[in-house]
Amino acid sequence: MALRGLCRTFSGDPPVEALRSIDIDLAPGSFTALIGPSGCGKTTVLRILAGLDEASSGGFEFEPSRTPRIGYCFQEPRLLPWRRIDANVALPLELEGMPREERRRRAGSAIERVELGGFAAAMPATLSGGMRMRAAVARALVAEPQLLLLDEPFGALDEVTRYRLDEMLHDLWRRDRFTALLVTHSIPEAVFLAERVVVLSPRPGRIIGEVAVDLTERTPQVRATDEFAHLVQRVYRLLLEAMGDGA
Repeated sequence: MALRGLCRTFSGDPPVEALRSIDIDLAPGSFTALIGPSGCGKTTVLRILAGLDEASSGGFEFEPSRTPRIGYCFQEPRLLPWRRIDANVALPLELEGMPREERRRRAGSAIERVELGGFAAAMPATLSGGMRMRAAVARALVAEPQLLLLDEPFGALDEVTRYRLDEMLHDLWRRDRFTALLVTHSIPEAVFLAERVVVLSPRPGRIIGEVAVDLTERTPQVRATDEFAHLVQRVYRLLLEAMGDGA
């Protein structure tokens, strides 16, 4: 799976060039993070991959050529307030026309995987922000996607909850080995979750460089190590370079 020469210019007066010549390889089962200043086109990359937007030129290649099953986790949970959590999670399967009993089974399994067992019958308004995001992750995973797109899903949460959901997401990826592409503004989150962090420049978004993340472990304790701090600093220096504030 790869992005090749991806460009996106939005029409207007004047036109806005959002992305310029983006090339990214996404190996099967890999976890990649995109990071860069606001407005650099990170979310546009995800939207193009998901078929929610179109590239102006360039595009993506899939091996095999068939488009993979895609799951998308947005910045907000986007749960339907009138549906129970299990019905929200099962929605992608319902839209596919899957029989009711099978989608109930799969939704129940996905809810258990995100540690929401016991809340399947709850309504979204009764859950905390972190619990609603867990439900959104379950909905994105319920159809067993080969490619999971994550648009800063935990950005609105408090730091402790965000750390816990990062750990949950890492465990899910390690077990299921879907290909993941994460957009985030948090350097520590990118370093904790991803195998590599790709840094984009200000608009138009161009790849400035990337940092391979070779952490020996992904436990809560790793955040306090010199190894983790060194990787965070490397990404930060690339961001400074991207913004013209340092080399």
